[in-house]
Amino acid sequence: MKNLFFALLCFIIGGIAQAQVGINTVTISDAAVLDIASSSDGITFGGFHIPHVTLAERNSITVSAADDGLMVYLSEGDTRCVQLYNATDDAWENVFCMPVNEAPTANPVTITGASYDVGVVLTGTYTYADNEGDLEGTSTFQWYRADDGAGTNSTAIAGATGLTYTPQTTDIGSFLSFAVIPIATTGTITGVETFSGYGGPVDANDPPIASSVSSAGCLIVGETLTANYTYSDDEGDPEGASNFQWYRAIDAAGTGATAIPGATASTYTLQAADAAQFLAVEVTPVASSGASPGLSVLSVYNGPVLASGTCGPTLLAVQDFEPVPATPTLAYVENDPGTLRTGNGTAPATPTYIDTRSYGAQNDYVDMDFGPVDASAYTTVTLNLRLAAFSMNTAGNGLDGADFVDIYISTDGGFTFSYEMEITGNSNARYDFTATGTQSLAYDGDDNPISIATPTGSNGITFVELSGIPNSADLVIGIVMDNDSNNELWVIDNVEVYGN
Repeated sequence: MKNLFFALLCFIIGGIAQAQVGINTVTISDAAVLDIASSSDGITFGGFHIPHVTLAERNSITVSAADDGLMVYLSEGDTRCVQLYNATDDAWENVFCMPVNEAPTANPVTITGASYDVGVVLTGTYTYADNEGDLEGTSTFQWYRADDGAGTNSTAIAGATGLTYTPQTTDIGSFLSFAVIPIATTGTITGVETFSGYGGPVDANDPPIASSVSSAGCLIVGETLTANYTYSDDEGDPEGASNFQWYRAIDAAGTGATAIPGATASTYTLQAADAAQFLAVEVTPVASSGASPGLSVLSVYNGPVLASGTCGPTLLAVQDFEPVPATPTLAYVENDPGTLRTGNGTAPATPTYIDTRSYGAQNDYVDMDFGPVDASAYTTVTLNLRLAAFSMNTAGNGLDGADFVDIYISTDGGFTFSYEMEITGNSNARYDFTATGTQSLAYDGDDNPISIATPTGSNGITFVELSGIPNSADLVIGIVMDNDSNNELWVIDNVEVYGN
């Protein structure tokens, strides 16, 4: 039987070699040696099945130059290609390859969080993608710990298989990475594990900080003081129930300071025993999570506390530029002098002063320092002054945008200043002390002034106030006036400093 089959095969091959052959057809193409129809009856159809081989099987085929163009179908893993043998290059060439369903990807993979500190939650983020649109299944996550940012000696952290991870004390000094193995629901299921960069090193959780600790309120028996402070935490841990303690001493240096029994709230009502004493508050910041508490911080001692009185601003010093100055007198130094002013302006043709004299700058740059003032017994300080602008010599002039009055504040005796306010002229602005315009700002200490252009006429800025100035034993106010024409005049009067 085997001999018969072999003889038949040789007959067919011999026939093909010597003549045209048709399969499923009697109408053979004149150009074809072998003509195969898909059906012989128009009802049942089939295809041409070339030899299927694996990579090992294909490589086992003995080929030579005479086999140029030999065809196979290679099926190896995801590779499914029709190949021809290229005798010139002695290589199998792909004629056509079936599309391959690609694995899903996760990219980019990153870590977000306030810091790499113990107790601070880190969150892994990634973007899932699949070229065939296969939906994401249950992707898997793993956090890793390494010796440095390059991932040296990276090891998987046991149990850290979620999107979030909270660094532990065992992570201190290490660098952390988040990795994702993307999983699809269909197609090629599992993608390649992708890592974020290694962030760190992990640091111990720092305790919270209380800064700018102070007390606010009137220092009179029966009045209530309030602790003011700024809470912060490097890891963003929220504030819990911070602790307070009020102290009394016999002077501003804190001599003989003792804790006041029971005074452990953020507010304290002054008692008879506090009269003539100086008070301070201590704040111990407490976080609701992470390391806590922080270091206790004590405010300065304010006082003396009055046994009785009315709570309100207290005039600490005034400068009215009169021949016999008002008291308590606010001293001043002329760094770049101007002139004491009497008489009337040209426009408006009214007095350039409030009582009999003021101080002004006419075609001049004037720099004055007022103080020092001891405001240490008060919570804050308020500066008030009066301002006017005149045209001199001609009625059509006034103060323009290049003309200005600046206010500076120093709490260290004039060693450093914070530039707080600027008032500029505006289209020949001119007005006297009967104007009603007001400019009031709160001190912020950022050395970045708020600039305001004054209106002209009855709306001109004549009442100037700067509030919230910090209490200081060495407070100095700097005032600068500048204009660039002999026809222009700035004048100030009644410079007053109040303690609150």
